Amino acid sequence: MERSLASARLAVLESVGFGLGLMTGTRTPGRRPDRIAEAYPELQALFQKQVIKRAKHGSP
Repeated sequence: MERSLASARLAVLESVGFGLGLMTGTRTPGRRPDRIAEAYPELQALFQKQVIKRAKHGSP
């Protein structure tokens, strides 16, 4: 149980890192964890707002 939440946290951090352009290269292969919605919900919400804001303003 704890292991799946830890892997979900890593998946969220990886996703945000790539989304913000902080990371490049290949992503971790395999399925995304089932519990990804439970990992860092505040960070995910903040990142979603940023993505929507960029889409509205046409910023890269």
